[in-house]
Amino acid sequence: MCDIAVRAGTESPSHRQLSKREACGRFTIGKKILPLLTGITILASACGQATETIWSIEVPSPDGQWIASGRTDQTSGPGNADLSTGVYLRRSKDSGRGENVLIFENEPASSKLTITLKLVWLTPSHLEVIFNRIPDFESQTVKYAGIDISVRDSAGANRN
Repeated sequence: MCDIAVRAGTESPSHRQLSKREACGRFTIGKKILPLLTGITILASACGQATETIWSIEVPSPDGQWIASGRTDQTSGPGNADLSTGVYLRRSKDSGRGENVLIFENEPASSKLTITLKLVWLTPSHLEVIFNRIPDFESQTVKYAGIDISVRDSAGANRN
């Protein structure tokens, strides 16, 4: 049973009030649709993205103050797939991933264009990232917290 008080209107005729029957009918429909919409929302969120780290490395700086790390994450889900690699810097005493200093999208693992990288500390304040093939970076930081970050391919060509 629907218990909705319907007030006699003093509003203008263009703002017709709903009858008790109309109001109850709309309320009942809303009560039926709300659980359906909630279920659809929960189901859609359960089909979210799954991310898996498929490669990672950590290299401490010569003075032990910094950690350079690299990781490749593979993301999958309905209608999407992503394979991206990032290089991060963090202070040794800090936890977590650190600050992103390089990021790029990878070709699929089955591609002959797979990119590999190596992290090398030239000095305590200079990190060099060596690639077999320099990618198109989505983000590239050349200096972070006093640390120079240089990029080169394994054939020796520099690119900052």
